[in-house]
Amino acid sequence: MFTKKYPFGKQEAYIHYEIEYLAKAFNEVYIIPVEEFEFGTKREIKSQNVFIFPINQNVERVGLISKLIDTIKNNWLLLNCTIVSREKLNSIKSHFLYARRLIHIRAQGIALKKFIKNVNSQQDIICYHYWMHNSIVVEYLSGIKPKKTVTRAHALDLYHKDWPSSNKNGFLQFEKLKVNYCDRIFSISQHGINHLNKYFKNSLGKVFLSRLGIFDQNPVFQPKELSSELIMVTCSSLVERKRLFLMPQILKHLKHKVKWIHIGGNASPESNHLIAECRQNNIQFEFKGQMTSAEIIDFYKITNIALFCNLSYAEGIPVSLMEAAMFGIPMLATDTFGNPEIVNHQNGILIPVDFKPEEAAAAIDALFENNELWKEKSLQSREVYKLFYNADLNFSEFIQQIK
Repeated sequence: MFTKKYPFGKQEAYIHYEIEYLAKAFNEVYIIPVEEFEFGTKREIKSQNVFIFPINQNVERVGLISKLIDTIKNNWLLLNCTIVSREKLNSIKSHFLYARRLIHIRAQGIALKKFIKNVNSQQDIICYHYWMHNSIVVEYLSGIKPKKTVTRAHALDLYHKDWPSSNKNGFLQFEKLKVNYCDRIFSISQHGINHLNKYFKNSLGKVFLSRLGIFDQNPVFQPKELSSELIMVTCSSLVERKRLFLMPQILKHLKHKVKWIHIGGNASPESNHLIAECRQNNIQFEFKGQMTSAEIIDFYKITNIALFCNLSYAEGIPVSLMEAAMFGIPMLATDTFGNPEIVNHQNGILIPVDFKPEEAAAAIDALFENNELWKEKSLQSREVYKLFYNADLNFSEFIQQIK
């Protein structure tokens, strides 16, 4: 199982939902974090048959002759990728950047091949890439021949040039190589399947829907009443894509007095700016900072939340919305990419990506003025979790497909 950094650091927290199922289904599970170099704090994995291969600690230096040969191979590979790329200009511009990256990626491929050779027969191995990212290129260049190679496809790793980003270095190379190389591609959304089938006709038949999921930690669900203290929650990092700066603009137009609680990110200039703007507009605000998945779930259990908000201009299907739905919290989200597959007008408020804050505020006020409507949206929020985002159902089905 190839990850970015998991189980190291704090990112990819949602992967832990899946590990237990993989551990039960396979004799051995090896996690390979391809983007981890520091190997600091490691999260606990309880399953005894799950192991970590720190690939970047096993990369070896190559000699000068090998490096020259690899440089020729790298440039030839990038030329071929440019010819078939949907972003030829960006591919040309980033040629030398990726030529340098490929030096390390090839070295990772060598380390992977040695590791696989020591583990078991390649015919018994399924390579599972949690992201449709450069780990696939590592496997491709390693030359190993596993029984099957599968990948999930989420957001930027899936949409590439169609994923809106202000990051000038946001271009990703190897899009067609990754699509062609994998035996199966599991999109986390129907929107993602439609995208792949539109741009990669030769992928028809290898693309499947496999939604993510979370454990049901609220099995005895009882709809709550709309509380007299209205609490609105956001849960995300403070990156630009999440557009947290729009929350104060919405809240200052609300007729109802609310408290806004944000989970995620650390104290920073961005969080300080949000706090200052809330104080300026007399908005009650609490910044909780980074919390573990368990801490977030415990918070949802004891807090009567009136509305969960996602204001991103681009999302796959965020786990934060799944967690809110599990607790029957009505949701507000933008109608971008996969969001409408979990948020709709039955369980919340779906707003345009380019919404006006005063119009979003009016929709929220209308919801808070009608207790019966709020309770119905709460019930429907829980229902969408049960139908589509229950980990037990989704991961069991996913494992059956890859086996």
